[in-house]
Amino acid sequence: MRGLNIEHLVLSGVSTSGVVLSTLREAADKDFKLTVLADCCADRDPGFIRY
Repeated sequence: MRGLNIEHLVLSGVSTSGVVLSTLREAADKDFKLTVLADCCADRDPGFIRY
């Protein structure tokens, strides 16, 4: 993505505690700017998504 000059990622999805969280951590480690669209996330654990 750096080769395409992408600096900011917008994340959403299901299995937030797994897939989205893993992606978020990896992207943060690589110094991307991040936005998580909480209204567009879902998880089996309803207590996981906090606003």
